[in-house]
Amino acid sequence: MEEYYGDALGGMDEDERPEEKKHMTEKELAFLDQYLKEVEQMPMLAADEVEALYGKAMDGDDKAIRDLTGFWMREIVPMAQDKWVYGLHIGDLLQEGNLAVFQALNRLEKESPSDPAAYVKDAAEEAMESFRSEHMETAADNSRLAGQLNHVLDVMKELTEEYGDAYTLDDVAVRSGLTREELSDLADLVDPHLPDDEG
Repeated sequence: MEEYYGDALGGMDEDERPEEKKHMTEKELAFLDQYLKEVEQMPMLAADEVEALYGKAMDGDDKAIRDLTGFWMREIVPMAQDKWVYGLHIGDLLQEGNLAVFQALNRLEKESPSDPAAYVKDAAEEAMESFRSEHMETAADNSRLAGQLNHVLDVMKELTEEYGDAYTLDDVAVRSGLTREELSDLADLVDPHLPDDEG
């Protein structure tokens, strides 16, 4: 892990970047590199120190929770890179993961998991996966909506060329293959506006 972060920080060419970073925007890459530089400034913890911190965190020690939150800022990076998809800002994934880590650490005292590190990791993974899934569903909905909108605009152009303004909403529905309800959902986006029932 340390070697990976060292490589990520030091003047890599585009072709040398890890594959999951290649398709991020320059803005995202700059954000990630800055995040990694800040994480590099945090003290490294030995395995026995981390284990001791988990013990204290399970007793409700606020400082141990803060120290573990900082420790996880480093650990969360490859997890976020693994979850990243085009159009989803890496910073948003990191934020979701870090928030989930903090919340999980604060639940340790109450939950008393047998493996606190795995408990925290699972919480972060679940939060980032949920966030990614929501993003992908939204992106798919937006893509579908954009496709329908373009189709309706093409149909309206055809109808205008054939009939001028003398066509109705039902004409658009029949020609487009969309229902009146689907057309209604698009009505605020269509310019010129869809015709009313009277044409």
